[in-house]
Amino acid sequence: MKIGGRYLVLSLGTLGAFGSLGALVAASCTFSACSSSSSSGGGGGTGMAPPCTEPDGGALPPGTFPPSNCDNSLQACTENGPNGACNLASCQSKAPGACQPLTDDTGKSTLNFRMRALNIAAPAVLAGSTIQGGVVTPAVSLNDMACGEEGTGTFNWLLQINKTANTVTTGGALTSTDPFNVGYCFYSATVGSSTVGPVTGPITFTGNTFTSMPFSGLLNIPLFAEAGEPPILLPIRNGVFNQVTLTSDNCIGSLNPASLDSTCVADPTTCSKWNTAGSLGGYMTLKDADNVNVSLLGESLCVLLTGSAKNAKNQCPASAFTMGDYCSTTQSAGGCGDSFWLSATFAASAAIISGTCAVDAGAGDSGSGDTGTPADGSSPADAATGG
Repeated sequence: MKIGGRYLVLSLGTLGAFGSLGALVAASCTFSACSSSSSSGGGGGTGMAPPCTEPDGGALPPGTFPPSNCDNSLQACTENGPNGACNLASCQSKAPGACQPLTDDTGKSTLNFRMRALNIAAPAVLAGSTIQGGVVTPAVSLNDMACGEEGTGTFNWLLQINKTANTVTTGGALTSTDPFNVGYCFYSATVGSSTVGPVTGPITFTGNTFTSMPFSGLLNIPLFAEAGEPPILLPIRNGVFNQVTLTSDNCIGSLNPASLDSTCVADPTTCSKWNTAGSLGGYMTLKDADNVNVSLLGESLCVLLTGSAKNAKNQCPASAFTMGDYCSTTQSAGGCGDSFWLSATFAASAAIISGTCAVDAGAGDSGSGDTGTPADGSSPADAATGG
């Protein structure tokens, strides 16, 4: 999908120079994770999944994470969908697991995943009705109706979990020509003055659940919509993966087939399509956000987040830089108010990751559908590392 004539990159780390944010902020949808009334988001329990908000329905405090398996849908699922079952028999799932794995990592020491659902919880302006349903969900979803997916597959967030070293490597990828047989490689490029590429950090396991330390480097997750355009960066610092459960070697969370009707379409307000089993968070400074041009709205991301009056450059006035809900210096809610907290939940399935693709971001590679040339010299079709 084209977003204001640009690409979207979700960044966990320090912001550099970048272009327009476009329609990332042109839309927003009520936050809804994926669960059914008979299965929790973690994929292994029963009963109703918890809501993604406070008990009184209010937003969670900045600096906190939503429950990894939370679900704000009605969780009113049926066994065969509201209008009959979606036929998933022709979906080319490559391995055991309830999350439509794109490859089989069973028994490997290094597990490779692609997010299949990303549900924004905060800030409210990004979690509201047009951005989640109109931008994030379609871009994360694959273009494969045989698997009940009617998206574009242009937002590819990858995780590589090394269970021996207790580390996670995460980053973005170009759109894959064949997610099941070719897979992905970590996208690496220079965009303006910003470095776009995977980052690695330590994780701590408790059973099959891990939490990461805050990432100290820059992480950019690209959404590619059209060839020849550089990505847009959304600046998130100190990104953390929180309470991420490996429901199997091939799954983080699971698909909820009961959400799909006979046309393989889900109604996220009634029954969520994916049971999530991990959450993430970080903060965006308003000065970083002021460098993001929301071209569709003719204002910076800072203006959008704060609701302040834009100046002649379509940016925030100096007074807006303390209007956030989070303070970067104290790493806590309120205080100096120089930032906004971002959090989300996600589900993921095993995927082929074949190294890092060094790409010239200005050479028209972005959004071409090519998986690029891995910097390690391997082919994108090579087997994933580990095991």
